[in-house]
Amino acid sequence: FPSHDRNDLQNRAIIEISSKLSDIATIWRNNTGAAMLKDRFVRFGLKGQGDASGIMKPYGRRLELEFKAPGKKQRPDQKLFQVMIEAHGGLYFLIDGWEKVMVCIETIRANS
Repeated sequence: FPSHDRNDLQNRAIIEISSKLSDIATIWRNNTGAAMLKDRFVRFGLKGQGDASGIMKPYGRRLELEFKAPGKKQRPDQKLFQVMIEAHGGLYFLIDGWEKVMVCIETIRANS
């Protein structure tokens, strides 16, 4: 499935991963950013977190997925978030194309 649009890739990947792994993992979209609410500036999400997160059965292993357009690199805060997830035994995936989605599915299955 060729896609050069990061949002399109992300949306289709979350659906594909969720459907292929529904027996062993739950994946959800993360939202990050900031907004003015009435008279207050509010930030939401964690700095550097992936575009999607998840949890694996049976022990609750953390999954983190960061989607990038081909050729785009992680920001330093995203790299630090990756280090934290992996240091705590989680699986982190940097996905910039459909091939990486398939690798993600295979890796999660192999680690379940």
